[in-house]
Amino acid sequence: MRARKKGDMYLGKVSNYINQNMAKFKQIYIRYAASIFCAFIIAVVSIIANQKKGFDIESIVTVCSIWLAGNFLVESLWKKTAEETQKNKRKWLIGYGVTFVIAIVFENLSEVLKAQKADIPNLIFGSILYFYIACTVLLAIYVLLRQQQLDLPHCIGRIIFALLRAVGVYLVLNIAVILILEIIDALLVDIDTFRVELNIQLLLSALAYFPTCLLAVSDTSEDNAAFTKKFVSYVLLPCVWIAMFVIYLYVVKIFVTQEVPSNEIFGICASLFAIGMPIWMMASGFVEEKSSRYAKLIFITKYIYAPFILLEIYSMSVRVKAYGLTEQRYAAWMFVLLQIIYILWEKIYARYARLAGRKKTYNNQADTGDTGTEHANEINQTKTQINWHYENLILVLVGFLFVGLLLPFGNAQYLSYQSQKSRLVKNRTLDKEVAAEAYDYLRGNAYGRRYIKTNLTEAEQDELHSMMYDGDAYGSDQWKSVYFYADPIEEKGIIIDGYAKIYTMTAHWNEESTIENYENKTITVGDSEYKNVDFTSCISYYKNLEDKRENQEIKEKDIVYEIQVSDTEKLIITYISFEIDDEQTMIKRMFIKGYMLTK
Repeated sequence: MRARKKGDMYLGKVSNYINQNMAKFKQIYIRYAASIFCAFIIAVVSIIANQKKGFDIESIVTVCSIWLAGNFLVESLWKKTAEETQKNKRKWLIGYGVTFVIAIVFENLSEVLKAQKADIPNLIFGSILYFYIACTVLLAIYVLLRQQQLDLPHCIGRIIFALLRAVGVYLVLNIAVILILEIIDALLVDIDTFRVELNIQLLLSALAYFPTCLLAVSDTSEDNAAFTKKFVSYVLLPCVWIAMFVIYLYVVKIFVTQEVPSNEIFGICASLFAIGMPIWMMASGFVEEKSSRYAKLIFITKYIYAPFILLEIYSMSVRVKAYGLTEQRYAAWMFVLLQIIYILWEKIYARYARLAGRKKTYNNQADTGDTGTEHANEINQTKTQINWHYENLILVLVGFLFVGLLLPFGNAQYLSYQSQKSRLVKNRTLDKEVAAEAYDYLRGNAYGRRYIKTNLTEAEQDELHSMMYDGDAYGSDQWKSVYFYADPIEEKGIIIDGYAKIYTMTAHWNEESTIENYENKTITVGDSEYKNVDFTSCISYYKNLEDKRENQEIKEKDIVYEIQVSDTEKLIITYISFEIDDEQTMIKRMFIKGYMLTK
C-alpha cells in the first residue's frame, strides 16, 4: 500500500508538471500566434520545395521572415491573453497589418533593385533590411528581459538552461521520429526516410522548438536546479579561469622570449569572452553567499579578463596596418569596443543613473533611502547584488549595428573601401603586390567596383589582376575553376519523348589540353562506346554561364545542357567541372556527369 501511494505521488507530480507546461505552451501560442504562424508557413513552403524541385520559395520565405521579426517585437511589447485578444482585436490587427506591409514593401523593393543590378542601392537596401530584422529581434529580447523583473545574471542563467532543455527535447523528438520511420521502412512500406524525416523536423522546428525558445525567453519564473547552479559555479567557471591562466602564461612567455603575439590570439580571446561572459554572469546570479570570497572572485572575473582586450587591440592593429581595414576587421573592432563598454558598465551606468536622477537597485528592490549603518555596510559588502541593468547593453548593440550598417561614411563597407582604396593608390608604384591585394578586395566591394570602373582602365585592371593571380604574386599561372550542377530528375524529370532508354553517364579527362581537343572525345555509356562526341560548344556555354554568374542569378534549368550525339542519341549534361586558364584556351581536370537518351 505504501509503495502504491508513493507511486501515485510520483505520477501526480509528473501529471502536474505536464499540465503546467501545457498551460505555459497554450499561453505562448496565444501571445505569439502571428510569429508562430510565420514560422509554420516557412516550414510548409520548405516542405513543398523538398517535394517539388523548382518551386520558388524565396519570396515567400523572405516576406515571412521579415514579418516574423516585426510580429515578434509587436507581440513582445503587448502582452496578450485570450481575454485581451477578444477585447483588443483592432490593436493586434493594426500591429500585424503594419508589420506585414513593411515585409511586402521590403520584398518588392528587393525585386526592383535586383532587376536594376545597381551595386550601391542594393548595398544600402540590404543594410537597411538587415538592420530592421536585427533591430526588431534585439528590441523584442530587450523588452522581454525588462519584463522579467530580474537582474540579468539571474535571468540569463534561467534562459540559457531553458534553451538547452528545449534543444534536448527537440533532439529526443527527432530520435523518436527517426526510429519510428526506420521501423515503418523496414517492416511496412518503403519510404524516403531522409526526406520524410527532414519534413517532420521542419514542422517540429516551427510548432515545437520555436515556441519552446519563445517560452524560454519570455518566462523565467522557473528557477534552475541546485545541480545546474553548482555545475556552472564550480565546474564551468573554473574552466574559464584555467583558460585565462593559460593566456596569462602566454603573455609571460611573450615578455620572456620577446616574441610577437600570434595572429590567433584575437580569435582565442574573443571566443573566451563570448563563452566565458555568460558563464561568470550566471555564476554571479547562482552564488548564494554574496559576501563570500568566492562571490567576490566571481564579481572581479571580468576585470581579470580585461587585460586580454589589449592583446586583441594589438592583434587587430597589426593586421589593419599590414592589410588594411575589411568588414571582418571592422566587426572585430566593434566587438573590442563592446567588450570595453561591458567591462566599464558599472561606471557608465552609475554616471547615467546620476544624470537621469535614478536610484540603484539592490536585489531588484529600490533603495528606500535607509541610511542605517547596518544597511549601508550590507550594501558595501554585497556589490554583486546591485542591478546594473546589463540588458541595456542590447541597446548599445543596436547602436553599433546602426553605425556598422547604416551610418553614412562610417559604415563597415564604406570605411573598408576607403582603407583599401588608399592602399591601392599608395602602392601602385611602390609595391604592386600590395596594390594587387587591395584591387582584389575592391572588386568584391560595392563602392570599390564603382571606383575601379571610373578610375582604372582595362589595361590597368588586367595588370593588377595578373599581379594577383599570375606569376609575380603567387609564382604560377592562374587556372579558374568552373563548376555547375543541376538535378532535373528531381526537379521536373527529363522529357524522353521519342527515346526508348535512359542511361547514366560519367566521363573525365585529367590531361591539360586546348579546347579544340575536346571536339572529338570518346565516352562510354553502359556497354556502348560513343566516339567523336563534340564538347567544344558545351565548354563555351559553361564559360559564358560562369561569366554571367557574377551579375545575375543562375537558375537550375539554365545549367542543364544538351548535346545531340546522333540522330538516335542525345546527351544531357547535369554536372560539369573543369579548370580554364586566363587566356581561355586551355582546359584541364574535366569531369562530366549526366544522362544518355537512346532510341
